[in-house]
Amino acid sequence: MTPVQPDDTILERTLWLSDGMAKRPVTVKVGKPYSVDDGRNFVCPFEIGGIEVTTLKSAMGVDSVQALWSALMIIGVALNASAEYKTGQLRWFDDQDDLGFPVP
Repeated sequence: MTPVQPDDTILERTLWLSDGMAKRPVTVKVGKPYSVDDGRNFVCPFEIGGIEVTTLKSAMGVDSVQALWSALMIIGVALNASAEYKTGQLRWFDDQDDLGFPVP
């Protein structure tokens, strides 16, 4: 899969990584779902920039809504499983543990 292209980005969120001395952005981008397999399935590309996470770069679904929802869930799981989140360094807002992505 190709990375999310600027013109195809439909959602973007900036999280913040803080080591106690400095803050730097962690950007999550979600691309527009598109059909594959002659329209029988949809793919929703996404990328997480600013931290190392082991995850897929796209999600599939039987329609664009399911592909988008699956992408958001995968992002949520990947971010919540990251070392940065587990050590309290990754935040959406300063006083909140919730990164704003769904998790199962």
